[in-house]
Amino acid sequence: MRSLKNQYPRINAHLHNFWPAAGTWNRFHNVYMTQLMQDLKPALRPLGYTANIKEPLQIRRLDAVPLRPQADVIIYTISARANSSAAAH
Repeated sequence: MRSLKNQYPRINAHLHNFWPAAGTWNRFHNVYMTQLMQDLKPALRPLGYTANIKEPLQIRRLDAVPLRPQADVIIYTISARANSSAAAH
């Protein structure tokens, strides 16, 4: 099948299938999420927000289907982060 239009808006399923098969998905994902975080920070700072890599802990049954995707980059207010850091120390 040939098409000039992307059949998968925002997602290239063929490319996404290639990365896991080639064993390069984790490398791409880690670089992409880091770059996304770095690009967001300057735009968010004047608004009082920042971005960071989210370090998720996901516990679920092996046969369970995730109900929603998990975020890789988290955005939060700078003051909220400072308040939680001060309370932890």
